[in-house]
Amino acid sequence: MAVDAKVDLASKDYLGITPPISTAQPTASDHRLNAQLGACLDGLAIFEDEASAAERVGVLDTLRRFVREWSLGLAKERGVTVERDDAPADGGDGTESAPAGAGAGAGAGA
Repeated sequence: MAVDAKVDLASKDYLGITPPISTAQPTASDHRLNAQLGACLDGLAIFEDEASAAERVGVLDTLRRFVREWSLGLAKERGVTVERDDAPADGGDGTESAPAGAGAGAGAGA
């Protein structure tokens, strides 16, 4: 099945590139099968619980802060002025810039 590359996006009655398999509303059987699938997946412990999700978010936030501070430290070492769009982790005002050629050490301090 070839997809016409010149599809008028404004005239489509659906989102995406290809048309939906079906536009019919779900039947009672669809709802029943969906509930059975959910119960099966719950039994397999596939879904993340709230504690695991909170831990994952915390780890990702810590990683984000480390990478941001590391990159800001490199920028400072190389004399690049950086405009910060969030509050810095070290409590500073975020307006610091190093003169060109300054080698201020390892960069991000924690």
